[in-house]
Amino acid sequence: MNELVETKWYKHLIKNIDELYVETKFNMGEDLVHYYHNLGELIVENHGNFEREKVYGKNILERVRTSLAEINIKYSVSTLYRVKQFYTQHPDWEVFKTTFNTNKKGIVWHDVCKALPLPKDLQEVKEKDEYKSTIDSFTKKIEGLQNKFTGDLVILILKEVKYKCEYWIETIGGKK
Repeated sequence: MNELVETKWYKHLIKNIDELYVETKFNMGEDLVHYYHNLGELIVENHGNFEREKVYGKNILERVRTSLAEINIKYSVSTLYRVKQFYTQHPDWEVFKTTFNTNKKGIVWHDVCKALPLPKDLQEVKEKDEYKSTIDSFTKKIEGLQNKFTGDLVILILKEVKYKCEYWIETIGGKK
């Protein structure tokens, strides 16, 4: 088997497969981003129609999400918000494609989303989630320290810190 791996044609085969894989993966990411751009364009271009039809109420994206789910196309409202925001900020696909993320190979949706500003309500949620995550991590570390130390004073201090962390978690979560 090692003899096969060392042959010139086999190395060439593996190199070609790798290049095809990288190219396909590159194109898939960019194709998805282009699809989202087109989806955002459709939503933006038809937004005026929704406003004329009061039947849909104020939450247009929720209505679109529900209708798409009925035909087995599932998106969250936040994804629909992001594709709309993406198209609004970058209406020209060709300009976007040539200027975005030029230092990397390929365009991926995750990078596009990171470059878009969060709406105020999502920013607040994100900050609370990050804060809660930090406190949760700290609380777990404290619990680990409690198991390592046996001194009464150390355990008492660690329990107090843990209690404070739990209090802040509840406060941030809106329970208090």
